Amino acid sequence: MSSAARVGEHGLQLVPNNADFHYFIAVAYGNLGQVDLSEQHLTNASRILPEFRPAQLALGGLYAQKHEYERALVHYQKALALPPGGPGSQFTPEGDTTLRATIEQIQSPVPQ
Repeated sequence: MSSAARVGEHGLQLVPNNADFHYFIAVAYGNLGQVDLSEQHLTNASRILPEFRPAQLALGGLYAQKHEYERALVHYQKALALPPGGPGSQFTPEGDTTLRATIEQIQSPVPQ
């Protein structure tokens, strides 16, 4: 376990329902290649604070990497539907355009 994940896990013992802690632990685990633990913490962050855009985007990316495109689409669409300036939001109109293009790509049929 990385020191970042260890610190985050300790923080969760003090404040178990903190979406930020779950998100940062998920990032640490993702960087270590521990996808299942990353997914678990991203899911917790999303459950605790559904309007936390970074968690929705990260879940979308995680599921896209796992080729679980329907699940990725759900989280990308949730992120896009959130108003600008929400918790953790640093999105720009250009970022929304990129996200819309990603959603369109996922929705496009794969050529045979």
